[in-house]
Amino acid sequence: MPEEATQVLAQFAAALTYEQLPDRVKEHCKNLLLDALACALAGHQGEETHQIAALASSLAQSSETSVIGGDRLSLAGATLFNGYLVTAVTMCDVHRSTMTHVTPEVMPPALAIAERDDLSGRDLLAAIAAGCEVTTRIGIGLDYPAFRARGFHGPGVLGPFGAAAAVGRLRGFDVETMAKAFGLAGSQAAGTFAAWGTPTVKFHQCRGALSGLLAALLAEQKFVATREFLTAKDGGLYNAYANGGRPDAVTADLGQERPDVSVLNYVPRYVAQVGPSTDGAITAYQVYVSSDGAAFTMVASGEWPVNGLMKTASFAPVAARYVRLEATAVNGTNVAATELAVGAGR
Repeated sequence: MPEEATQVLAQFAAALTYEQLPDRVKEHCKNLLLDALACALAGHQGEETHQIAALASSLAQSSETSVIGGDRLSLAGATLFNGYLVTAVTMCDVHRSTMTHVTPEVMPPALAIAERDDLSGRDLLAAIAAGCEVTTRIGIGLDYPAFRARGFHGPGVLGPFGAAAAVGRLRGFDVETMAKAFGLAGSQAAGTFAAWGTPTVKFHQCRGALSGLLAALLAEQKFVATREFLTAKDGGLYNAYANGGRPDAVTADLGQERPDVSVLNYVPRYVAQVGPSTDGAITAYQVYVSSDGAAFTMVASGEWPVNGLMKTASFAPVAARYVRLEATAVNGTNVAATELAVGAGR
């Protein structure tokens, strides 16, 4: 029987080291960090920034943590404010398949704890990698169309998990403590599209950063929390926020080659408040696989009809760690995708 998804992610996040990161991942994490810092500097010009600054200042009177491009605030205040700065002008990264900005939630608590504990740049990069991986994998497992149909907004729901993972990695959590941190993060997972069109969607992100920090610090005190929050039948993330989700997608190829890859699923563009769109939909494709990310072999090609439904490419089972989808024809000018998923056929 497959291991429970929360536990597998907790084990991954707790054990991840800088040395395990491929060079391209190290460079990507550096780029994400630089991008977040640049966005935060621009964020000081945001229209509502002064309001969040006032809130952050009121949380506590200490000043142990740096504000990006600013003064110092409390650990909680700086985490909240830095999260808002990163997203204030809406230029930060985005995980498109879940419409979730990731760095506003992951970077601020990671920077705060690394600064407080005088940790190395290598420790910080490993924590960033853990936080981003956890956030996106939990999102991939949601079955985003079902999640979105219920009105939920990704950053405030997914962000606390990534923030908790980053802090837990920096604090050296064991697997049990990390899993409890995820349980406490999930208990704060919130945010809906009722806020769309207002700056509250940005508050979802900075609050997600603070929620993950609180979750991790409370778990470190051995506070009791569920260790299977993602898949719990009564109120677990995937059952309460979606339709059971796809927990197998959360753990697929988590740091290792998968021996039986035989299916690629592609979902075309999904527009918020509108629904599926055929603009940018792939109409002809080629699928390649690789074990090392350098040498790729084509395993499938074909055509897909022009509609907004999920498309599937099936091929003979093959061992692979990397899968690449190439569009050879597209409906429109640019390729668009809401979700890509790979796995074994059923």
